Amino acid sequence: MDIGSALSSINAGIGLARTALDARDDRKAKEAVSEIAHQMADVNLWALGMSEHLRKLEAELRDTAAKLAAAEERERQRGKYVLRPLVPGKFVLAFEPVDGDQAPAHYLCQVCFDAGHTSVLQRSNDGVTFNCLRDRGHRLIVPKALHGLLGEAADASAEERR
Repeated sequence: MDIGSALSSINAGIGLARTALDARDDRKAKEAVSEIAHQMADVNLWALGMSEHLRKLEAELRDTAAKLAAAEERERQRGKYVLRPLVPGKFVLAFEPVDGDQAPAHYLCQVCFDAGHTSVLQRSNDGVTFNCLRDRGHRLIVPKALHGLLGEAADASAEERR
């Protein structure tokens, strides 16, 4: 074998080796691209899940903020009333004007207020019974001996009946 043919053979071998390497590198590149595509699909699914979770958290935040605002308003309203016994063992929320509040003296049903409802107790025509406007079962009968203890709300109610 002469040097020229040996060099030609070596060049041909190098060419075949390059072709083999290129084919191998192309296969590796395709495998790498496929792996990256799978990973991106996994990341997209994870991001979609996180997006859904974020949407739920935002909804919970809005709901909690609304509940907090309602509770703060309820507490502000509660600050206008003082818990008083109307008869032994029965309590009402008596109105206490705040900052020049012009509302007339009145009582709220304590049971209804604690349940989240504002219900004014109306004094009946007999002058001894206070009836809850929301729940007829919430009724207070005040013995005549205790009428003097009713305060301004009872006096205002008596004035209205005259």
